[in-house]
Amino acid sequence: MAFLRLLPIARYEYYGDDGCFFNLSGRNYHIENEYANIFNSLLNNRVEYIEDNVDEKFKELVNKLLDEGVLYLYDTSVYNTKLFFNNEKSIPGIIENPPRLKKLYIEASRECGVNCKLCGWDSLTRPCRVCAIWENEENVCDQSILTDCLNRILNIPVEEVVILGGNPFTNWGYIEKTILAIRNNNKKTKITLVSNALCIDINKIDFMRGNKVCLDITLTDVKKNINRIKESILNVDNTKIKYKLVLIEKTELIKTSIELLKENNIRKYTIIEKINYVNTPLTLDDFNVRINYSMDEILIQKNNNRCLRGNMAISLNGDVKVCPAWDEVILNLSNEKIDKAFCNGKISKYWTLRKKISSCEKCSLKWACNDCMMLHRDLKEKNMEGKYICGKQ
Repeated sequence: MAFLRLLPIARYEYYGDDGCFFNLSGRNYHIENEYANIFNSLLNNRVEYIEDNVDEKFKELVNKLLDEGVLYLYDTSVYNTKLFFNNEKSIPGIIENPPRLKKLYIEASRECGVNCKLCGWDSLTRPCRVCAIWENEENVCDQSILTDCLNRILNIPVEEVVILGGNPFTNWGYIEKTILAIRNNNKKTKITLVSNALCIDINKIDFMRGNKVCLDITLTDVKKNINRIKESILNVDNTKIKYKLVLIEKTELIKTSIELLKENNIRKYTIIEKINYVNTPLTLDDFNVRINYSMDEILIQKNNNRCLRGNMAISLNGDVKVCPAWDEVILNLSNEKIDKAFCNGKISKYWTLRKKISSCEKCSLKWACNDCMMLHRDLKEKNMEGKYICGKQ
């Protein structure tokens, strides 16, 4: 059993004996009168089910509309109650939200060539913001499957697409197609491309700037590479593209790296350091961001970890996960369509994960905390459950 809903960006018109029409991005789908009545009932009453005993042709029509991205299914009987003439009225589905992605991570490349000392997930906090290679295996999915998946996902709201992993400029054909697909679908979706400072191909910057791509530049092995880093940043600065700097360094080398960057007039950057399970920096949204939280956001953030909620990652081998560094695979696109990720709680179970640390549960700042869930994966083995792992004491 499942509830049937119309995607928010799709349009539906019912003409009685003349059937009904669905429209999505200029594509029209006509349904004959025999089945138009059933669709009209399902979509307008909100409380109907798709019964198992409907005939095969109707099932085929539903499946086609699902494949085309016009309709979607959800399997939870979400409802609210309203008092109407002193009677309680249950309205299943009326407050159910369609799938929505906060961040979509797309793997850029399996090649790099910089050979940083800190490349890899296990030694870093916030791995979703670094240029580390996702996987070492050579197996990759057919690019047509990855492109089709992206086009399907873009039919639902996506706030930001982050392209990262390795040197994106070594796989530029795929990156270019990905950026164009996003821009052709939505001019306003934020696109961020993450690259090591030593990998940037200045000849590709005009294309990126023209498609409003933001560049996150990672700075690694600063002592060894300071001259090349300085040259790269000066070249990027001259192109007028929007960019941010991210320093990635071992804790004991951060002070030296900061001094070197300061000497070379490189001052504005964020810092990602090697994991230190005790007293890691407390990462909060800026005040100007926090004051714009809605009450719904605050309530959700108090109950769930903000790090994973609304995120999805797609690797070059077709694996779909909730985060680039997450161990568990939801599905592989070579075997299943991306739509299945939203069914039966496959991805939503990760979106509702909570930190398994009692001190975090009691923390007054958890509604604004951005701590990485990867920090918590082996706390039990380190016998550190119940302790603060951040700077809040």
